[in-house]
Amino acid sequence: MINAVMKLIGEITQLDRDWEKSKFLPIRGLPAKKKGKFGEDMYKLYLKNKGIKAYPKKSTSYDIKTKDDCIEVKLATRTNRDKRGNYSLTFFQIRQKQKYDKIVFVCIYPDRIDIRQISKKDFMEFVIKHPKQIVWAGGKEKKASCGGDIRKNDLFHFIIPNDIWGKKFNLLLSLKEKCDII
Repeated sequence: MINAVMKLIGEITQLDRDWEKSKFLPIRGLPAKKKGKFGEDMYKLYLKNKGIKAYPKKSTSYDIKTKDDCIEVKLATRTNRDKRGNYSLTFFQIRQKQKYDKIVFVCIYPDRIDIRQISKKDFMEFVIKHPKQIVWAGGKEKKASCGGDIRKNDLFHFIIPNDIWGKKFNLLLSLKEKCDII
């Protein structure tokens, strides 16, 4: 029995080869709040590098305040590849009714960290056009209570499969493991 259990553990915990030697692997194992803090800190470093000041936030409706915008930051680590080589990034707890202007996605890959940004308005338009990329927080019951209309639901999760980003998701930074900023 123990051999069968160990085999199961090996199957579910096996990293794909992309992650085996990644310097970014420790980020994958962080608890959600620490991942969120890391994402916010990464974006603050980006702003500092660009000479943009981040102000103390005055609300829980956003993560970072700049002179012009209130920004929500979301972080995801790339999943392992499946048997067909597919992978995804899942961004949790997107609250569309909170008062922010832009969403920043900090994307952790085995070989790089990307930071992408989109306006809240453009993001919601993208979400409405790509309903298969939505995971309803609250499951089928919540989806049914909203009549399947994501605009009536405040909280959801969002999946980006295989780096298929829309044109309005601006790539702000790509930090390669073996290079400097691109």
